[in-house]
Amino acid sequence: MLVGPLDGASPAFGGNLFAAPYRNIRNANILLGAVDKVGWPLHIQKSAVQGFAKTIQALDYLNVINTRGRISERP
Repeated sequence: MLVGPLDGASPAFGGNLFAAPYRNIRNANILLGAVDKVGWPLHIQKSAVQGFAKTIQALDYLNVINTRGRISERP
């Protein structure tokens, strides 16, 4: 990024930076919707899958916030 020109579609900069995290979030939403339709032998298995999907979503949301969030100035 120090040597130009900047490519807005590159994975390191620009709008393409949102593609992978939001794709993961969407896939986790699909997984969470499908979890209720599967007959799980144990309730803990269902909870584990839901917890994993929500953790991945949180990690991707945090990645988007950290790369695009406003940086506050220190006093």
